[in-house]
Amino acid sequence: MYRIYFDGNDLAGPDCYGLWVNGSLADIEPIADKLHDGLHVIIYMTGELEMEAVLEFDTEWNAWTARAVPGTIKHHIYMPLLNEGTDVWAPVKAEWVGNGGYRVLGPMPDDQEWTFPPDAIVTVQVKTLSDGSYAAVAISD
Repeated sequence: MYRIYFDGNDLAGPDCYGLWVNGSLADIEPIADKLHDGLHVIIYMTGELEMEAVLEFDTEWNAWTARAVPGTIKHHIYMPLLNEGTDVWAPVKAEWVGNGGYRVLGPMPDDQEWTFPPDAIVTVQVKTLSDGSYAAVAISD
């Protein structure tokens, strides 16, 4: 399945995102001849979320749009790792379950020991990563 960047602020309608920002266009360029209405793709925001979507060409905007497939949104949260000797967080996929909670999606890689196992419901707290960026880190189940 093709992956295309999107910006959640570029709405083209309810649950429909415009794929006209530079990141989207860069992902579309090498596959442009393969795109068609109804094609299923993954749209993503780097380090934040991804979801399945169905492409539609919008003649008003003269651009591709992507309509989200309900129930396919996966958020990216950071998981504290155990037995690393220092604070280490690994990006993992999680599903929003409401009331401030996320379900951790697995599987856990063999070379990592997560603080919370797959299927755990966790809350998150914004932390500063070593590169100065911010991330939602799992803090409790």
